[in-house]
Amino acid sequence: MTKGMPSVEQIRTAANAGATQIAAAGNTAADQIERSGSAAAERIRWASQSKTDVFAGRVGFTSWQAAAVVFLGFALLIVGVYWLNSDREAALAQARSETQGVREFTNWVKGQPEGKRLYDRYYNP
Repeated sequence: MTKGMPSVEQIRTAANAGATQIAAAGNTAADQIERSGSAAAERIRWASQSKTDVFAGRVGFTSWQAAAVVFLGFALLIVGVYWLNSDREAALAQARSETQGVREFTNWVKGQPEGKRLYDRYYNP
């Protein structure tokens, strides 16, 4: 009855060979899963980093140098506006002074008899 049946040693050898093949297949699958996971994680990191870089490039500061450039830009803008406003204020003060001079001269002319007559004829027809 035991003729043709494998011996205990043959079963042990076959089981060891099968276990070795299963372990090798498991290790191969684990390596593939690890590589796929690493590759997927790298693709996700790259995609999120590139989107972050685009977003940060449009709205935020990517470094202290970028923040310094933006701050310097605002400072130059404020100085430029102040400088232009001071020129405008100087021109406005000059115009007010000239207007005051014209008023004083007009009042003086109106105080003169001939000037009053000409003023009334011109402005009060």
